[in-house]
Amino acid sequence: MLSGKALQKCNHFVARTRTTAPRSISREHNTNQPTMTTTALVLLTELAVRLPHSSGITIMIAYKHALACFSFAIGTTLSPMTHAQPSVVSGITFDNPINVQNVSLGINGTGMRYKAMFKVYAAALYTPNRASTPEEVINQDGPKRLRLVMLRSVAADELGKLFTKGISENIEKSQFAKLAPSVFTMGSVFAQYRELVPGDTIDIDWIPGSGTVIRVRGQVAQTFPDPVFYQAMMRIWLGNSPADWKLKDALLGKAG
Repeated sequence: MLSGKALQKCNHFVARTRTTAPRSISREHNTNQPTMTTTALVLLTELAVRLPHSSGITIMIAYKHALACFSFAIGTTLSPMTHAQPSVVSGITFDNPINVQNVSLGINGTGMRYKAMFKVYAAALYTPNRASTPEEVINQDGPKRLRLVMLRSVAADELGKLFTKGISENIEKSQFAKLAPSVFTMGSVFAQYRELVPGDTIDIDWIPGSGTVIRVRGQVAQTFPDPVFYQAMMRIWLGNSPADWKLKDALLGKAG
């Protein structure tokens, strides 16, 4: 156990690890992970060297004490940033991270879509960087993915109609009129699948240079080049009148 000045320095080390390292890394799978680790190790060495001068202990004991501080910081600060874990929602496992267009995407949030008391699908939002607002999700660069995994059987054309309704309720009428051809095409895409059953997947990807790519059961169903269409699609879940408020919060990482 540390006490007095040594304990103060330990606490100072942990605080510096928390406040300094995260500036060098934006999420769990970022390629700058070594920067964060290096920052912590530098602070660890600094702490160990200073402890003997302030507390009268040997350098070896100082390193043991410093390592305890380091381990504490790892457990509370570094491990969530360096060890991305899959997320399980109602028995559905969402890998984390995933690779889209050779870009590593991490889970921004996961949740469940309910209709009345019934579970309809589990959802996971993947982004290059963490986002806590719809605008941050929509406007950040790079590929993105919203994955839906069905938990009950649903008529595919009915799901298409719900998506169409979700778009119309979250954008201006004039904008919806401009997107009408794309929205109609989107509805017809789902209609051709007749029924979606538990385990079926729907991926709504934003691919720079291509547009919105909708995949059903892992196969490309349709591509929509207009970026405005992607924004409209995402507002089904993240807009001012989302399909499910709890799911919106969950996808934005705000679920309690």
